[in-house]
Amino acid sequence: MAVLNELIVGIANIRNAPLRFVSADEQPDTSAAAYELGIALRGEIPTRANWHDLFNALAWISWPKTKCAISEMHARIIEAQSEAERRQRSPARDVLTLFDESGAVILSESPAMLEAIRGFRWNEVFVERRAEWGVTTTVLLFGHALMEKMLDPHIGVTAKCVLIDHPVNGQAGEELCSQADSVLSVHFMDLSNIRTSRQLQPLPVLGIPGWDARNESPDFYANTDYFRPGRMRELKGAATSDA
Repeated sequence: MAVLNELIVGIANIRNAPLRFVSADEQPDTSAAAYELGIALRGEIPTRANWHDLFNALAWISWPKTKCAISEMHARIIEAQSEAERRQRSPARDVLTLFDESGAVILSESPAMLEAIRGFRWNEVFVERRAEWGVTTTVLLFGHALMEKMLDPHIGVTAKCVLIDHPVNGQAGEELCSQADSVLSVHFMDLSNIRTSRQLQPLPVLGIPGWDARNESPDFYANTDYFRPGRMRELKGAATSDA
């Protein structure tokens, strides 16, 4: 815990409370609402000694602006809705939670690639445009549950993504992460972007070149249970941001 707190020192949330990791075992109220309000009001992030919470802590360190934005939106919704929100999580908080747990960011400077991803055209995305990965297009993981799954990846692992039109080639991962963090923090502070989980783009991450040895064969993408054709029509206002 001490090491993690050294890495987050100097970072405050939107209400200017300095962030720090605290033992989850010492929290008197373990409800989801208390968890979110504790972060927003006091800057206290309950943390357990397991992979799931370690990856969550690393996400806070790597994506501080976006994590603070998600935390703040949780708190605002809870404070506005009070008991109703405590009894049942609203659709907006479902979106925030889904991205927080299973989210990723797709950065691309190729409009054609972004359109193919939105259209669930996986053969085009991963086979026909394979050479674009790492050049015009890349993926950065955000969700701590998704990171945990990647310790032992299996067919079915899918990220829920925000797509960002942004230059990629020649930039280091840390640099891209910082730039994407700024864009995402603004994205999630806008209620119109968290109306429904359909605003998050599914991405079968084991299809990304280099992420699974099996995808060296084009036949790997023939599994339509994993590489699904997707929705018949695109939701107006689907999750897309411009850097």
